[in-house]
Amino acid sequence: MRFKNIFTENDLQEIEKEVASIERVTSGEIVPVVANRSSRYRTAEIIASIVFGYVFVFIVSEICKAVYWKTSISLFQFIILDFIGILLAFLLLRISFLKKLIISKKDMDHKVHEAAFTAFYQQGVYKTKDKTGILIYISLFERKVVVIGDEGINSKVKASAWDCVVNNIVQGIKDEHLKKGIIDGIESCRDLLKTHFPILPNDTNELDNKVRMIRN
Repeated sequence: MRFKNIFTENDLQEIEKEVASIERVTSGEIVPVVANRSSRYRTAEIIASIVFGYVFVFIVSEICKAVYWKTSISLFQFIILDFIGILLAFLLLRISFLKKLIISKKDMDHKVHEAAFTAFYQQGVYKTKDKTGILIYISLFERKVVVIGDEGINSKVKASAWDCVVNNIVQGIKDEHLKKGIIDGIESCRDLLKTHFPILPNDTNELDNKVRMIRN
């Protein structure tokens, strides 16, 4: 399924309604962001393709030795085979499962958190009057979720308090019920935000409740 089609209009409206229902009882401003991925991981892709190119040349040369009893391949043959191996690797790495195999967990975590902080500023989550913006960043390729609270939120809520939000959404991704996972994750914010950030008499909706879709 194409990234732009992962949600129906009804799905988006249901998520938006859930955000609105939470914001009716709290001064916190929730901003859900869904990205197809946090990085293209070009460096890992290039390194893996070059290595695969050499491995491909070695395998083909060994087959040639076994079948044709040739002791070596020419430089021209080496270059052609290396190019074919690199091209083949690039094509294979279009498959998400295979691409994940070449990316370290550390690199993936770093890229997701980096992209989440970028989204925090690009989507204007920092612009609320009382610094009560909350970004829920969901990266589908990596199956990772990051919750970032602004200064006002972080002054009263520990980062570990968002684990329930993260776990609900990650489970939704794994079960292929992304909409439900997001709604469950947002719902798990309710009691936490009501306790520390109850709705104020003059509260206004400073950030719209729509799901932001980012394609990288």
